[in-house]
Amino acid sequence: MSVTEDLGSGHIDVVKQWFAAFNAHDIDALCALADPEVEFVPLDGAVTAPPGTTYHGHDGLRTLMEGSFKRFPQVRVDHGTPQLSGNRVTVAIDFVLDDGLGPPQVRAAVSHYLVADGLIRRISAEDPDRTHVPGERVRAATLSPREREVLSRLADGRTIPEIADELVLSPLTIRTHVRNAKDKLHARTTAHAVAIAVDKKVLDV
Repeated sequence: MSVTEDLGSGHIDVVKQWFAAFNAHDIDALCALADPEVEFVPLDGAVTAPPGTTYHGHDGLRTLMEGSFKRFPQVRVDHGTPQLSGNRVTVAIDFVLDDGLGPPQVRAAVSHYLVADGLIRRISAEDPDRTHVPGERVRAATLSPREREVLSRLADGRTIPEIADELVLSPLTIRTHVRNAKDKLHARTTAHAVAIAVDKKVLDV
């Protein structure tokens, strides 16, 4: 094995260790794998971070992870085969957002990890609709049956309280389904989410 191949294997190992630490919700281990000046750019429109937010250093990393693990106590990452280009590791992932209260929501992404000196220097994520990983089949996030049902009823002109009564659910639950659908569709508003879903022929309207 050449020195280059050995370094590359080490880069990929660091990223795999990162996923294992994330799935164990071990923030100390995540910090140990990250450069003290790490820069973390979450997926645009991520439900745990405002769009355009960048987190810096271990303090920023802790803030993001503590918020994520608190909101989704059973969150995990499923990942594909990491691809190496220089010191950058790219991998298709599925964020399984599980709050323990209902069916988990899945958010697909393609993540990039800049690795140097055995530590992760920068992490960024992109929507799989705008990029791809060579050799990987990236799965786009899809609306759950309940999310489609709620958006369909909104498209028919019903209000959230009316939908809650019809489905025998609380208005808070309906709003959660709407929020998840907006996140998946990268929609700015509920009306925007309905328009996108109709345009993509996701709804029966």
